[in-house]
Amino acid sequence: MKHWSFYDPQSGHFAGRTFSATDESALDINTPEGLAAIEGKHDHLSRRVDIATGLVVDHQPPSPSADHEWDDASKRWKLNPEAAARADRKNGAAARVSHLEANVQPRAQRELLLSIAKRMGIDGGRAQDIDDEIAKLRIDLKE
Repeated sequence: MKHWSFYDPQSGHFAGRTFSATDESALDINTPEGLAAIEGKHDHLSRRVDIATGLVVDHQPPSPSADHEWDDASKRWKLNPEAAARADRKNGAAARVSHLEANVQPRAQRELLLSIAKRMGIDGGRAQDIDDEIAKLRIDLKE
């Protein structure tokens, strides 16, 4: 079985599509319009064809954002530690809010209890504690 990867002959960037067959006879009709084929399965995110030489070379695409850094081992952009920690905090906060509102005390009930407690001039108790925790977690969701 032979494998081919398709690339843009103008830029050398792989299209992320491949074709496999026992021989080359069906390659032409299976090559997408505007693309060229090169033998082998090539990673479209970290390799490209050098147009001048026709060789497959390493390629580092542009960074998705300032929060990313290049990882040579995986040949991928990854969030830097600070951004990864922010994302983890945000995901953790969202999960905890969801859990509190769905399983511990639904939001509508909590708001009703707090409204009644406020009108009566009494402490909101556990409902107030949960509402305060959710308010703190929502700060992490805004990051």
